[in-house]
Amino acid sequence: MLSSVWHDRASGEAALSALDKLAEDGLPMVGSEQAAALPAAASTKAHPVSVEFRDLGFVHHGSRDPVFEGFNLSIAPGEHVALLGPSGSGKSTLLALLAGLAETRHGRILIDDTTLDDANAAQIRTRMAWIGQNPHLFAGSIAGNIRLHRNDVSRDAVADALRLAALDHVAEAHGNAMIGENGAGLSGGEALRLTLARAAANRSAGLIIADEPTAHLDHRTASDITEALLTLASGRTLIVATHDPRLAERMDRVICLNEDFREIVR
Repeated sequence: MLSSVWHDRASGEAALSALDKLAEDGLPMVGSEQAAALPAAASTKAHPVSVEFRDLGFVHHGSRDPVFEGFNLSIAPGEHVALLGPSGSGKSTLLALLAGLAETRHGRILIDDTTLDDANAAQIRTRMAWIGQNPHLFAGSIAGNIRLHRNDVSRDAVADALRLAALDHVAEAHGNAMIGENGAGLSGGEALRLTLARAAANRSAGLIIADEPTAHLDHRTASDITEALLTLASGRTLIVATHDPRLAERMDRVICLNEDFREIVR
């Protein structure tokens, strides 16, 4: 127990140090000064949200070349959209701006016709679920990694999330055994499924944001993750950044990001 507590403290101190370094780099998070919003009740049913980028401008700290300048894009409630483009085209940056993880240079981001700003960002984020390509998993149980100390996530919600992510058999095999820091004991595909289960446990999330969810996975695992992601996103808005043409093909619309920010609709 002493070893576990010491490890948790060391992990917490490392996380705080990383956050301090991000702040030093000049990347303030929208709404960072506001108190964390209380999560919506677990029984709250998610409804798909609309998203609009209006005259968006953004430049990385220390750079003169803008990533976005006068960028506009509208996404309808319940629409599934893929962002395609070469590395450096701004796919991940656009998702980070949407989640309020960085501030825009100019322009507006609207969620259900409400402008994302410091006053409401924390509350709006409770209606989002983020799925990254390198999810951080904590030392502890699989259920604990899904719940993340969210008191509104019930045991039934965890079980449902495990089934949706096709991780229930893995959880049964592990039983009460703990997984290691950063997912030690799980495969890459299982770790990503655990991130999907985290998102599924947030039943109030009407917007799913996924950043390269099938990157570095073999074809079969990528196909399974795609199916699980689409099941999770049923009845919700989904925006996914990807290099995977097979995943993009399953979306309602494909947006190609390049130096001209042209939109390709199929």
